Amino acid sequence: MTLFRTLVDIIDFPTVEFGLLDTISWQGKLWLVPKWKRAKTDGNRTPERIIRPQLFQFERPISPQHGEDYSLACLIPKPILDGQDVLGSPVEFDVVEDPDIEFPIPNLQ
Repeated sequence: MTLFRTLVDIIDFPTVEFGLLDTISWQGKLWLVPKWKRAKTDGNRTPERIIRPQLFQFERPISPQHGEDYSLACLIPKPILDGQDVLGSPVEFDVVEDPDIEFPIPNLQ
Protein backbone atom coordinates (compact mmCIF):
# COMPACT_ATOMS: atom_id res chain seq x y z
CA MET A 1 0.00 0.00 0.00
CA THR A 2 1.16 3.51 -0.79
CA LEU A 3 0.91 6.44 1.58
CA PHE A 4 0.04 9.82 0.04
CA ARG A 5 -0.33 13.36 1.45
CA THR A 6 -3.40 15.54 0.86
CA LEU A 7 -3.65 19.30 1.35
CA VAL A 8 -6.92 20.08 3.14
CA ASP A 9 -8.67 23.08 4.67
CA ILE A 10 -9.65 22.29 8.25
CA ILE A 11 -12.31 24.41 9.92
CA ASP A 12 -12.26 24.71 13.69
CA PHE A 13 -14.87 27.42 14.06
CA PRO A 14 -14.19 30.28 13.67
CA THR A 15 -10.75 29.63 12.14
CA VAL A 16 -9.73 27.81 8.98
CA GLU A 17 -6.23 26.41 8.58
CA PHE A 18 -4.66 24.26 5.91
CA GLY A 19 -2.95 21.02 6.78
CA LEU A 20 -1.40 17.95 5.21
CA LEU A 21 -3.12 14.67 6.05
CA ASP A 22 -1.94 11.18 5.32
CA THR A 23 -4.02 9.55 2.61
CA ILE A 24 -4.39 5.91 1.63
CA SER A 25 -6.08 3.99 -1.15
CA TRP A 26 -8.56 1.49 0.27
CA GLN A 27 -11.20 -0.48 -1.60
CA GLY A 28 -10.48 1.52 -4.77
CA LYS A 29 -10.97 4.97 -3.18
CA LEU A 30 -8.76 7.55 -1.49
CA TRP A 31 -9.27 8.10 2.25
CA LEU A 32 -7.85 10.65 4.70
CA VAL A 33 -6.08 9.33 7.79
CA PRO A 34 -6.18 11.98 10.54
CA LYS A 35 -4.53 9.81 13.22
CA TRP A 36 -2.60 6.55 13.51
CA LYS A 37 -2.20 4.04 16.34
CA ARG A 38 0.00 0.99 16.82
CA ALA A 39 -1.27 -2.10 15.04
CA LYS A 40 -1.46 -5.65 16.38
CA THR A 41 1.53 -6.58 14.20
CA ASP A 42 4.81 -5.36 15.67
CA GLY A 43 6.35 -2.54 13.62
CA ASN A 44 3.05 -1.59 11.96
CA ARG A 45 0.44 1.09 12.53
CA THR A 46 -3.24 1.30 11.70
CA PRO A 47 -5.61 4.26 11.19
CA GLU A 48 -7.91 5.14 14.10
CA ARG A 49 -10.42 6.13 11.42
CA ILE A 50 -10.46 6.92 7.72
CA ILE A 51 -12.55 9.68 6.16
CA ARG A 52 -13.62 10.72 2.67
CA PRO A 53 -15.98 13.46 1.50
CA GLN A 54 -18.90 12.10 -0.53
CA LEU A 55 -19.20 14.92 -3.07
CA PHE A 56 -15.61 16.10 -3.59
CA GLN A 57 -12.79 14.47 -5.52
CA PHE A 58 -9.14 14.22 -4.58
CA GLU A 59 -7.27 16.23 -7.21
CA ARG A 60 -3.62 16.10 -8.26
CA PRO A 61 -2.10 19.59 -8.00
CA ILE A 62 -0.38 21.05 -11.07
CA SER A 63 2.32 22.66 -8.92
CA PRO A 64 2.46 21.18 -5.40
CA GLN A 65 3.33 23.91 -2.88
CA HIS A 66 3.61 21.90 0.35
CA GLY A 67 4.69 18.42 -0.73
CA GLU A 68 1.12 17.26 -1.32
CA ASP A 69 0.15 14.47 -3.71
CA TYR A 70 -3.51 15.53 -3.70
CA SER A 71 -5.74 18.40 -2.63
CA LEU A 72 -9.40 18.62 -1.63
CA ALA A 73 -11.58 21.64 -2.44
CA CYS A 74 -13.83 21.43 0.62
CA LEU A 75 -13.73 22.48 4.25
CA ILE A 76 -13.33 19.59 6.66
CA PRO A 77 -14.68 20.21 10.16
CA LYS A 78 -12.06 19.40 12.81
CA PRO A 79 -14.63 17.46 14.89
CA ILE A 80 -15.02 15.02 11.94
CA LEU A 81 -11.26 14.41 12.01
CA ASP A 82 -11.50 13.88 15.78
CA GLY A 83 -14.24 11.25 15.38
CA GLN A 84 -17.23 13.37 16.37
CA ASP A 85 -20.48 13.81 14.45
CA VAL A 86 -21.16 17.24 12.98
CA LEU A 87 -24.82 18.03 12.50
CA GLY A 88 -25.67 20.45 9.71
CA SER A 89 -22.33 20.14 7.90
CA PRO A 90 -22.74 21.19 4.25
CA VAL A 91 -20.47 18.31 3.21
CA GLU A 92 -21.24 14.71 4.07
CA PHE A 93 -18.40 12.33 4.86
CA ASP A 94 -17.95 8.58 4.85
CA VAL A 95 -16.16 7.55 8.06
CA VAL A 96 -14.82 4.10 8.87
CA GLU A 97 -13.75 3.61 12.49
CA ASP A 98 -10.85 1.24 13.21
CA PRO A 99 -10.47 -0.24 9.70
CA ASP A 100 -8.53 -3.49 9.36
CA ILE A 101 -5.56 -1.89 7.56
CA GLU A 102 -1.89 -1.98 8.54
CA PHE A 103 1.09 0.04 7.32
CA PRO A 104 4.74 -0.25 8.37
CA ILE A 105 5.83 2.44 10.83
CA PRO A 106 8.29 4.60 8.87
CA ASN A 107 11.91 4.69 9.94
CA LEU A 108 12.81 8.21 11.07
CA GLN A 109 16.52 8.64 10.43
